Amino acid sequence: MKKILVIILIPFVFNSCRIENEDVYKYKWKYGSGYHLDDFIIFDEMFRIKNDTIYLKDEAKAIIVSIRKYDSEVVLKIKSLSNNEIGIYHAK
Repeated sequence: MKKILVIILIPFVFNSCRIENEDVYKYKWKYGSGYHLDDFIIFDEMFRIKNDTIYLKDEAKAIIVSIRKYDSEVVLKIKSLSNNEIGIYHAK
């Protein structure tokens, strides 16, 4: 019985840590590691999002892999379109 309960609850726990793409606009994103677009990414006129693609001055640069909340930290994971390198940015 306990195993069934754990199996049922696992998807809810992971899904509750997920943040919608619209929430990406609420934060300034500070570079953490991996693929580097800029020291800070602020989605405004310079950086834009269309669907899951990040544009820098109208040039597609990366895609959003995930936006997750871990405890009190929000992490943006992106992937370069040129070489598939993964980059991590932290919400500020």
